[in-house]
Amino acid sequence: MVLLQTGTAVFLISDLSADFGLLGVEQFGLSIAETLCCTVSAAGYVRAEGVQMSTCCKFKPLKIVATAVASFACGSLITAYLSHMQEVRADSNRIFELMVYHTEPGKVPALESIFGDVSQLQARHGLNVIGYWVPSDESPAWKNTFVYLIAHPSQDDAKKNWESLHADPAFLPYRKAAVPLIERVNGAFHVDEVFMRPTDFSAMK
Repeated sequence: MVLLQTGTAVFLISDLSADFGLLGVEQFGLSIAETLCCTVSAAGYVRAEGVQMSTCCKFKPLKIVATAVASFACGSLITAYLSHMQEVRADSNRIFELMVYHTEPGKVPALESIFGDVSQLQARHGLNVIGYWVPSDESPAWKNTFVYLIAHPSQDDAKKNWESLHADPAFLPYRKAAVPLIERVNGAFHVDEVFMRPTDFSAMK
């Protein structure tokens, strides 16, 4: 194996004789199985450190370029993976909040229109909504529902951000407009709310 260094890039090449045409490396006192530290000259030569200049040998440039590209790609993948792992650790306290609003019959479009404006206020107060949905299922359980999912850094942040939104005077008109649209059960608004943690195998964390 040979370790090639050009500038700041370092490449590890296997099969010395096949890639560089070095026949009889033993004459340098080195074996094929050993790792050599080499430098690439501008003229396209590989020279082992400690070996006189007259013992240089020309390599195949196309294979060197291919190896450089492959090494760069591998390095990029490893860097991306490590960055992803750091993000996952940083978001280890993140939780998700699922909200399901049950409306009066036929009132989902009106509530959807209200949330079109409320979504901007939610974002302003740190409520990161992943998405809003209107179920296409016509079954009685889902026919008059409006659903959205929020990602919170933590449950404490969720509480703080909701309080901030509800205290915003700009939010009050939308809240009043939504009141007659939401179904009531025993005098309470019919809204299903649940906090969820991601599983270890979840793509979203």
